[in-house]
Amino acid sequence: ILHGLNGGSTEPYVLDLVRRANAANMTAVVLIARGLSKTPLQGEELFTGARTSDVGAAVCALHTIFGDEAMVLNKLEYKTKIVLVGFSMGAIIGANYTAKARESCGIVGNLSFSGTLCGQAMLDSSLPSNVHSHRVWQPALAWGLKATVIKPFLHLVLKRGITTKGVEAIGSVNELDSKLVCAYHK
Repeated sequence: ILHGLNGGSTEPYVLDLVRRANAANMTAVVLIARGLSKTPLQGEELFTGARTSDVGAAVCALHTIFGDEAMVLNKLEYKTKIVLVGFSMGAIIGANYTAKARESCGIVGNLSFSGTLCGQAMLDSSLPSNVHSHRVWQPALAWGLKATVIKPFLHLVLKRGITTKGVEAIGSVNELDSKLVCAYHK
C-alpha cells in the first residue's frame, strides 16, 4: 500500500484497507515513503514523487521474505502475488513504477485511487479548470508539505544551496516541485 503525500501507515484510508485485507486473509504491507510520517531518513536523499526505486526495492524484499527466489526479470510465476494499491501521490508513484518496470515489476496488479500518470494539463494555471486548484488547494497543500516534508529536513535543504527565504516564498505545489524538489535533486 502506497499512502498519499502527507500520509503514512496510520491514515484512516490506509488502516481501512489493511483491516479489510487482513479480514480476507491477505497480508497488507504499507511502504512509508522515505522521511515521511516522521520516519528517520538515512542519507540525504529526500522524498520525491519521481522516485520509483523504493517501490521496486520493497517489492523485491517482499518476494524474498515470502519465499520466492530472488526476483528474476520478466518472471511472472511468483508464488507471492503482490498487488500495489496507491492513494493520491502513492497512486502516481505506483503507476509510474509499473509503467517504467513493465514486465519486470514483480507485481500482478496495480490499483490507483486518485492518481494520474500524466498530469501535464494540471500544471497550466491558465486553464479555467485549474483556477480553483491554483487558488485554493495548491497553496494549502504547499504549506502542509513544507511543514511535514521540508521542515524536518531543512538542514539538508540548506546544504544544497536552497535558502530559508526561498522555502518560505513557495506558494504552490508547482513551485515546490520546480523551485525546491528539482533544485534539491539536480
